[in-house]
Amino acid sequence: MDSYLIPGSAVLGVSLVLGVCATRVWSKPTTPHLPPGPKGHFLFGSSFDINAADPGSSFAQWGREYGELVHVRHFGRDLMIINSERIAQDLLERRSRIYSDRVDYSPIESYGMLFNSAMINYNDAWRFHRKMMNQLMRPVAIPNYHGVMVDAAHTLVSKLKDTPEKHWAHIDGYAARNVMEVIFGRGIEQDQERLVTTFSEAATCFMESTSDVFLAMVKTFPMLKYVPTSFPGGRFNAAEAKERMNAFKSTVYGLLQESNEDNLLLQQENQDEVKNVSATAFIGVPHCVTEDDHYEGYFIPKGTVLVGNAGGMLRDPVRYPNPEKFSPERFLNEDGSLTDDDVPAAFGFGRRVCPGRYLADSSVWMAIVSMLAELDIKPAKDEEGNAIVFEPEWNHSLSSRPKPFPCSIVPRN
Repeated sequence: MDSYLIPGSAVLGVSLVLGVCATRVWSKPTTPHLPPGPKGHFLFGSSFDINAADPGSSFAQWGREYGELVHVRHFGRDLMIINSERIAQDLLERRSRIYSDRVDYSPIESYGMLFNSAMINYNDAWRFHRKMMNQLMRPVAIPNYHGVMVDAAHTLVSKLKDTPEKHWAHIDGYAARNVMEVIFGRGIEQDQERLVTTFSEAATCFMESTSDVFLAMVKTFPMLKYVPTSFPGGRFNAAEAKERMNAFKSTVYGLLQESNEDNLLLQQENQDEVKNVSATAFIGVPHCVTEDDHYEGYFIPKGTVLVGNAGGMLRDPVRYPNPEKFSPERFLNEDGSLTDDDVPAAFGFGRRVCPGRYLADSSVWMAIVSMLAELDIKPAKDEEGNAIVFEPEWNHSLSSRPKPFPCSIVPRN
């Protein structure tokens, strides 16, 4: 009898143990299924795997390896990189109610930049700023500025004819001239160099110090704010940044004081807010999600920072074959008409889309057609008359622009 009871008891015991284990496994909360991405290091995640000089190249590489939505740990927080316009539309556009906030910029408060509308959290103050910008920059208002853009384009072409070697300064001047005429009703002829320099330095300050890579580094290592830019490894000193931004804000306030009521395109009673709104830099800034969310089987935790890799989207070889090749015809249909591709990724997504996109489109178009009509722009030649071959280089932050390169600019016959 006992010889049969012992095996039965053993079987019963094993069954009970297995049942308890199974119950614990089934009742244990499942680990959130995050999007794929690089494993990263124990302390800093994948932070040091990001190319600080060109973050977009790292994001694009991860996109090729892991897919359209990539998750990384970045200095202790969740960072998700959106490498496709489809996902950007799904999350940042269609779910913009919870994907329109900004990251915590308090670590760089001493830089003097938190007055900028692009950095304000998704709240009533931001809505007020946005309302003012939309009144000024809505599509139906753009024709009112065509005269300003035509005059600025003529000035640009004239300056390029006179001093083509200063083409970068002239192009910066063209952009500044358009903005100042539209916002303040005043040109920049009297002190162009000072004003353009002030605006350019402010833009550089903003772009470099608000990039997600740099912001995370300052948040983790606050002492970086006090390292002079001249010191090896120093990138952006808080005192230097604040000095530049104060100069910019003083310039904006001074221009508003000099403009009379007939010139101002914004209401005088909102002048204090105009100083903030008019200083908005029209560049992409990371989004932050305010609630837990799920997308295509993936979990997106509250507080996750989302970066739309616009550079990667606009260089998608599937959508744009040979993306590095200059090929305007890619935007033409077979019958010669324009395609409906207006490259929306260039201006951001959702409720944080660039409010000045229509003005930017018009002013860039005006500059291009004016230069093509009156100037021949070709590669520069060496002493022997051969075209100088060079490899394009870029400055990358929240936006990108080419580094100076040799070229020949002469009037057309």
